[in-house]
Amino acid sequence: MDGENLTDGDVVICADEKTAIKARSRHRSPPEPGTPLHVKHEYDRHGGCTYQATLIVGTGEVYGQCVTRNTRANFERLVEDVMNHPLCSMADRVFWILDNGTAHHPNTFTGWLKKQYDNVEGVHLPKGASWLNQIELYFSVLTRKTLTGGSFESIVELMHQIAGFEVLWNAVPEPFE
Repeated sequence: MDGENLTDGDVVICADEKTAIKARSRHRSPPEPGTPLHVKHEYDRHGGCTYQATLIVGTGEVYGQCVTRNTRANFERLVEDVMNHPLCSMADRVFWILDNGTAHHPNTFTGWLKKQYDNVEGVHLPKGASWLNQIELYFSVLTRKTLTGGSFESIVELMHQIAGFEVLWNAVPEPFE
């Protein structure tokens, strides 16, 4: 696989996690005529979660899961789910673009990936270069459209909001250019 060009039968998947997403609730006063919405700076904490997600580069589809712990076992479960996608299961080769996070560290994860799937190659980005991973673009959109300014009464509500955004995204997926 080293040095070969991609073909139409290849799939590229960018994967990472967005950690420490906080479920916070803030008191809001409804706006009155001529007065803007007022959001108090104090908030109540209700815990947090990690969003582990993948982006299929060619289609723009995103598949993810919210977990309370960012573990390798959780990430492997996500990989198994994504690899069952028809696009991946029928692909000649599948390339997973990853950073060096603990849930998919190159010292251990790449070996597991090759052992599970003959047609898969794990490509780990250099340290400090996770911004090159296209899933980060999706995380930016998710943050701006769903998380920033949000008020969540529980982790479950936060997780449902993230999952709901993923469903909306996948209704009309577009690859990043």
